[in-house]
Amino acid sequence: MAKGGYIRLTKDGHRVATQDRQSGGTLLARALIDAGFFVKQARRLGELWVLDKDAGQFTCPRKQAIATAPQLIGLLRRFPGVMVRDSLLVPVQVARVLSDVWVLPSGDTIGSRGEYYSYRYEQMRALDATKIRWVALDDNHLGYDIEDLNVEPRRRIEVKASGGRELRFVLSSNEWRVAHHNAPRYEVHYWGELNMSRAPKDEFTALVDAGYPIKLLNVAALIDRGDLVAEPNEYLVTRPTPV
Repeated sequence: MAKGGYIRLTKDGHRVATQDRQSGGTLLARALIDAGFFVKQARRLGELWVLDKDAGQFTCPRKQAIATAPQLIGLLRRFPGVMVRDSLLVPVQVARVLSDVWVLPSGDTIGSRGEYYSYRYEQMRALDATKIRWVALDDNHLGYDIEDLNVEPRRRIEVKASGGRELRFVLSSNEWRVAHHNAPRYEVHYWGELNMSRAPKDEFTALVDAGYPIKLLNVAALIDRGDLVAEPNEYLVTRPTPV
């Protein structure tokens, strides 16, 4: 606590520090991770490391890991079995601490929830979860939100979400172009009936049990066949170019 120009340890702070020492240093680390302070670093680290099934641990080159998630690795070293040598070595059970954090890295909105749910949904079903990438967090001009690198050519997934039940969404002009250019590999995930008053983890489970996401494979073909109806709702108006 800062008071009168001085900083002093409060009773609660002393209690946490004592408990943290008694738990081997994991109490505070787990609290900070669960609070979502390092969710972005965890996402990037999770895309780098590789599962060694025989050893029951994830591995990643040391320099690459530290450059990607320096503060998070400092916390992970408090957990039993985590080692930083030439490589970062993280036991599977410790890695689960990171994967069980349900904090949205881009703010809690209907749109970000939909993207997060598709990201987690694909990770849970992927042959290699590290090859599921939430690319829209780094570049929102790609025309899609999620990539699946487990297959070649890669799947490109655009995510739409709504509080309603009716299948209804808008494709931007860029998404429209990308959907047609990558027709067989472009799909839409639709999450409906989102309720912002529910905790994300509980809502995700309930929505999956209800049959979400609705997956629309090859959106361009579905529109061409008439299985989906696309109507223009905006027009770009400019002056004609002089001849």
